[in-house]
Amino acid sequence: MRTGMEYIETVLKYIVNTASISEVSIEDLEKALDEASPDKGGDIMPTIAEALIEQGVQRGIKQGLQQGVQQGMQQGVQQGLIRKAREDIFEILEARFDIVPRSVIESIGTIEDLLFLKDLLKKAATADSIDHYNQIIKELMDG
Repeated sequence: MRTGMEYIETVLKYIVNTASISEVSIEDLEKALDEASPDKGGDIMPTIAEALIEQGVQRGIKQGLQQGVQQGMQQGVQQGLIRKAREDIFEILEARFDIVPRSVIESIGTIEDLLFLKDLLKKAATADSIDHYNQIIKELMDG
């Protein structure tokens, strides 16, 4: 058989777990407890506080995981676009000049800026020679 305080504690736990924090404040709960049972109301508050803390921790963990997944996906997409841009440059250079020097491959491999790689892709399609393209890369990277 449950006591009246156990029922109050159960109701308060229900409120804490189902209501939005903005709907019910800690002060409201304390006031309701003091009015319902002035001599024992304060004994239940640590339990309610623990429940609120746990609820906040769980929400924080969930939000952090969601943000981490989203950020990871964005980084993966960005890295995929960069890799594809590099591959496109190499394919154009190879189709136009047969051999792509290791120095060009290494230079392009260090570039992480997608817009810069897109610019180099256009220049790969219009360069007069592989030496000219290598010179363009050096000038753009230095200047």
